[in-house]
Amino acid sequence: YIEKVEDDIWVNNLPEETINLLYNLVDIYIVNSKIEGGPKAILEAALTRTIIFSTDVGLAREFIHDDLIYSEETIQKIAAWINNCIKKENAKPEEKYINYNYQKAYTVMNEGNFLERYKKLIANLK
Repeated sequence: YIEKVEDDIWVNNLPEETINLLYNLVDIYIVNSKIEGGPKAILEAALTRTIIFSTDVGLAREFIHDDLIYSEETIQKIAAWINNCIKKENAKPEEKYINYNYQKAYTVMNEGNFLERYKKLIANLK
């Protein structure tokens, strides 16, 4: 695909069921990009109810709680969260963050919302 300068998105993706399983196997997902267009992981983690920390890239501010966005100066947020979970032994991530992220992603990504957005877009084009 690189030599042919073609997009590999249709062959370089896992099935949704596999993605869901993999996200549910991890305790925390960390996006540590400096520059990113999406990343897709932000939506995937939110929709699979996986706690996610991210640098302020791409879609992060639109889909995850501000408390979960970190920088070099605030990276201790992640360490504090992990230490808190370890102290509580098998503690679940704070549900408020998981629910917040899920609701933000679901509201934007659900099929009905997409249809409404396209209808408005088409109406504005006329």
